Amino acid sequence: TKELFESVKTRITKLNEDKDYVDSYINDLYDDINHVNENCLGLVSRIDEERRNKFNLLKISSLAVILNKSGEELEKMDKRFTLFVNSFKSIEEASDFIFVNSGELVTNLVNSLVRCVASTNRDDFKNKYNLYYFLKSDVIIWLSLADWVEIYNKVRHATTVLRNVDIANYIDFSGYLEEFEIRYLVLMINEEKKNLIKGGKDEKIN
Repeated sequence: TKELFESVKTRITKLNEDKDYVDSYINDLYDDINHVNENCLGLVSRIDEERRNKFNLLKISSLAVILNKSGEELEKMDKRFTLFVNSFKSIEEASDFIFVNSGELVTNLVNSLVRCVASTNRDDFKNKYNLYYFLKSDVIIWLSLADWVEIYNKVRHATTVLRNVDIANYIDFSGYLEEFEIRYLVLMINEEKKNLIKGGKDEKIN
């Protein structure tokens, strides 16, 4: 698509310079424009399909995970999401894994965020956003879905105060946050999937 666009742009430039060029290439130019248009429509269709397949099950309250992200960030998230889920037999199995195998990730996420806050010059933030603001204990055995939602919302809120933080700490935090968001998405989508299935059964019973 990029090559076709450059070709069209070059031909338009030449049109302005040489009127004789019009007759010999106008049909090719028209075909290329149509080709570009078809490719764009196909891309939009694929993006919409991915959105419906992966993100349509999200509650409005959970959409913050994908809102305000650039196209590049969403593409990266989509690849990581797909890679993670495809390593399991089903999204249900992936969710079960997350519930019992995310203690270290969540602890690292919170500790890295606390270090980021500690590197600011705001004592009020340092006092508020400590480990126990985010977690009930520094040892995590298992987290419920409600725990995940609460931690996500607190982390998201705390990131709004991050200004002039140590870059090394922020890089660590960003890496943990990306992984946390992928797992959070898996849990949210699986939960909505279960609700839809339950809702369908209830409708049949009624």
